[in-house]
Amino acid sequence: MFDSAILWLLIGAVPLAAAAWLAHDHWLAPARVPEEEIRRRADDLRARHGARAQDEAARRERSAWAELDSREQGIWRRVRRRLARDARARSGAG
Repeated sequence: MFDSAILWLLIGAVPLAAAAWLAHDHWLAPARVPEEEIRRRADDLRARHGARAQDEAARRERSAWAELDSREQGIWRRVRRRLARDARARSGAG
């Protein structure tokens, strides 16, 4: 009985550990990047790409996804959302 309980505990721990690792890499690590860094990247994209800055941020987000870099993907997601928020604020819609 005790051996089977340990076995099921181990079997359950693997998916739980995988979910925790995914949550850390995909949401928690990018969230720890200071807002100043997000703003700097957004300003840099806006200066280099103008009206297409959101498209470039989305391209970099997809590129990070393709390279399996969850942290960088999350950072570029924040940059893309920042650019969208700034665009809405400038247009008066937000």
